[in-house]
Amino acid sequence: MKKADIIQILKDAAAPKTLLNIFLVFLFAAMLTGVLVSKYFFFQAIADSSNKSKITVAAPKDIEVVDTIKTEKKKREVSNNVPVIYSPADDAYIKNNLDEIIGRIREIRSDNKTDKQKRRSLEAIFDISDTASKTLVFSFFLYSSDAELEKIFKNSEDTLSSVLNEGITEKDIQENTGSIAKSIKKHIEPGVSINNTKVITALLEQVIVPNMLIDEEATKLERKMERDKVKPVIVRFAKGDIIVNAGDLITQVKKEALSKSGYNILRINYTGILGIFC
Repeated sequence: MKKADIIQILKDAAAPKTLLNIFLVFLFAAMLTGVLVSKYFFFQAIADSSNKSKITVAAPKDIEVVDTIKTEKKKREVSNNVPVIYSPADDAYIKNNLDEIIGRIREIRSDNKTDKQKRRSLEAIFDISDTASKTLVFSFFLYSSDAELEKIFKNSEDTLSSVLNEGITEKDIQENTGSIAKSIKKHIEPGVSINNTKVITALLEQVIVPNMLIDEEATKLERKMERDKVKPVIVRFAKGDIIVNAGDLITQVKKEALSKSGYNILRINYTGILGIFC
């Protein structure tokens, strides 16, 4: 820009008409700022330092206010009531563990060791606290015929598949004592003797672990969807209804109602006033 152009702009700005326009703009801005800020000071006039109302205020018109606190509480309750979503895990490692134990039992049976040594080897595989059950299970694995043993192994594999298809969660194990044993017995084919049922149950209890894992993302998404369905809790004040009585604490809902009644509830300092003016 040339020097002459700058001088001309300064001359135009210094003209009386331009100065008057600038004055009117600042005057208008000051008046508008005064109107907006006056609402804040009006609210301050009715609220003391402890945020209690000094006067009674009635609704000048029908007013609807969202109770955000109750709405958020309702959303939390709905979200917490959404059950955890589980996804199936890979069952291959569980079935492999069963195959390994079956293979180990076959090795123990064929070992050239004493019965006492064989029982010790079985104790390294099986965690059975009940002495009678332990005796029954170990005797079957050591002394039953090969045909009966293979039949039990086949039945165990089929039962394991059924149990895993239904699904086992960590919650099932923690909250329900003996839930694995109950699930195993439920899936054993009909007609199996009580003793053989105990053997199958003892075998499968060594390998079954939760195969349903918590799907964090799916659970989070489902809970968010349920939260979004919650409708806001609305508080209504008909024209003439008391919004706040003298001495009442001005709650969030009452602040919103007062705001819709023309009271500015924002905390404005000098910086805020300057911002409104600008």
